Amino acid sequence: MQEKILAILKSLGLIPADKEDAVKTALAEIKPEPTPPVIDASKLTDPQLKTLIETLNATVAANAQDLKTMTALFAQEKSAREAAINAAKSADAEQKKANAEKLIGEALKSGKIAEADKQKYIDKAIADLDGTKGDIERFATIPGFRPAADASGDKGEGSGQQTSKIRGPLSSADTTILGAMAKMENSSN
Repeated sequence: MQEKILAILKSLGLIPADKEDAVKTALAEIKPEPTPPVIDASKLTDPQLKTLIETLNATVAANAQDLKTMTALFAQEKSAREAAINAAKSADAEQKKANAEKLIGEALKSGKIAEADKQKYIDKAIADLDGTKGDIERFATIPGFRPAADASGDKGEGSGQQTSKIRGPLSSADTTILGAMAKMENSSN
């Protein structure tokens, strides 16, 4: 940058040959300011230098305005992206929670987990839905489980009572034996 300034000053005839080294040293000591100063071109007498300074001042002002505009646009874009990311994370969390609650609701209805463990399994399913689903599929039906009256469409024979479909390790057992066991269990309660 310093070489360009030196070349411009030489071309305008503002630097005598014997002062060139002193001007180079002075240019090397110049530290750029955060906002460059505006030179008052009206106080200059050389018309070429005046035109150059006016052009530079206009360029600096335009660049400063462009920088402000771009900074504001980048800030808006950053805010919009952060809002979109947060909305996506929130929607994803809500979807995970809904999927987990559905899975655990089905497991409760089928007698795979107890009501007391519901929240524990919801939290586990939110963290790992597929793993929790696999675990629940391997669970046996809780002994003595009876689905809610509206949970099963099967009607008992002649008694008018609803009975659950037989699941788990006793699914292939004789239904007569299982019916007698259920009657015994009911009479002990």
